[in-house]
Amino acid sequence: MMHPKKNWYRTQFELFDKNLDGKRAPEAQKIREENRRRFDELDFPTSRMEEWKYTNTQALLQHNFAPVPNTETVRLNEAILQPYRFDNNALRMVFINGHYYPEWSHVQNVPRKAYVRSLAETIRTRPELLSTHLNHHGLTSENIFTALNRSFFNDGAVIHIPDHVEMEIPVHLIFITHAPGQLVCTHPAVFIDAGAHAGVSVIQHFISADNDIYWTNTVSDIIAGPEARVAFHKIQSESAAAFHTENRRIRQARSSRFSAHDYTLCGAWTRNHIYASLDDAYAECSLNGLYITRSQEHVDNFTVIDHAKPDCSSRELYKGILGDRSSGVFNGRIIVRKDAQHTDAKQSNHNLLLTPEATINTKPQLEIFADDVKCTHGATIGRLQDDALFYLRTRGIDERAARTILMKAFAGQVLDAVEHDGLRKHLETLVFDQLKYA
Repeated sequence: MMHPKKNWYRTQFELFDKNLDGKRAPEAQKIREENRRRFDELDFPTSRMEEWKYTNTQALLQHNFAPVPNTETVRLNEAILQPYRFDNNALRMVFINGHYYPEWSHVQNVPRKAYVRSLAETIRTRPELLSTHLNHHGLTSENIFTALNRSFFNDGAVIHIPDHVEMEIPVHLIFITHAPGQLVCTHPAVFIDAGAHAGVSVIQHFISADNDIYWTNTVSDIIAGPEARVAFHKIQSESAAAFHTENRRIRQARSSRFSAHDYTLCGAWTRNHIYASLDDAYAECSLNGLYITRSQEHVDNFTVIDHAKPDCSSRELYKGILGDRSSGVFNGRIIVRKDAQHTDAKQSNHNLLLTPEATINTKPQLEIFADDVKCTHGATIGRLQDDALFYLRTRGIDERAARTILMKAFAGQVLDAVEHDGLRKHLETLVFDQLKYA
C-alpha cells in the first residue's frame, strides 16, 4: 500500500514549481520530472526491509516538511559563522535553508580553470558540467530519498577540478537551517568532479541557528578521475531535534585516492548511506566515521564499498560513543566482484556504550566472489574499562574527567586521520565539547 505521505510531497512538487516563477531551465526540469516519476514508483522504507531493520522512518514521516521558497527573507546575523571559520584561506560557500548566499561566501581565489559555483548558477550558465555526473550516476534515483532530492533539484554546490590542477586550499560548504516555527526541509545537491591527476579537499558542515525540528536531505555525487586525490569531510552538528538523510555516491577511476571523514555529533535522527565504487585497478578508498549520541538520538550508518576491478584497496573505520537512551546502527558492506583479484580490504566498527540503556546494532559484511584476496572485518561493543578509570582516579582525576579522557583516547584514532591541521583542531573542539555531556 502506498504511504499517505507521498501525496503530501506531490503537492509540494507543484508548489515548488510555482515558486520557480517561470525560471525553469530545461535541463533541471528534466531531472526533476524524471525523478518525480521515480518517486511515484518507490515507497518509503520500513523496518521489514533488511537494510532498514533497525531504523524506523515513521519518526521522520510523521512530520509535514516543506521546502523554503528562495524568495523568503532570512533574518540571521553573519556572526553565526565565526565559530566555524577554522581556515581563513579556504573557499567558502554558505547556504541558508538550502539556498546559496553569495554575500556570506568567499570564492574569489579559485585556481585558474577550476570551477566552484552554486548549483543554481550552474543550471543557468554551465549545465553541461552536470552531464558527467548524470552519465556516471544515472539520471534516475535508486532510492526514494535521492528521488526526493532530485525532485526539488535547485541549489547546492558544483566543484569541477580540471586535469592536473591541485587545489591547495579546501572548499568549505556551510549549510545553515533557520526557519523558526516552520517544519522545513532542504535538499542540497553537491557535485564534485576531480579530473586526471587533480586534487581537492571538500568540507561539508551542517549547522543550525536554533533547536527547531527540520529535515536535511542531501545527495553528494563524487567522481575521482585517474590518479586523482579527493578528500571529503562531513560534520553534522545540527539541531538536537533535526532529521538528516544523506546519499553519497563515489566513482573512482584507475589509481585514484578517495578518503571520507564523517562526524555525526548532533541530531535527533540520522541516516547516512554511502556507496563507493572502485571502477578501475589500483584505486584506494578510505572511509572513517565517528558518531556521538545522547538523549534519545538515533544514528544509522550504511556503507557499501564495491570492489569492481583488481588490485584495489579499501580501509574503513567507524567508531561510536553512545549514551543515555540513544541508539546506533552500523551496516558496512564490502563487495569483491569476480574480476577484483588482489583486493585488499579491511573494515572495523568499534562502539562504546556509556549506559545500560544505550544500544548499537552492528553488521559488518563481506561478499567475496574472487579467490585471491585479503579481506578482514570485525566489530566490538564495550564499556569504559573499570581498571582504566580506577588508574586515573588514583592519580587524583575525578570520575567525569577520567571518563572524558578515555573517550577522547577512543575517538582520537578517527580524528588523527584528518590531515588539515585547522580542521582537525576544530573537530577536536567540537568532539570534546560533546563528550563533556556524554
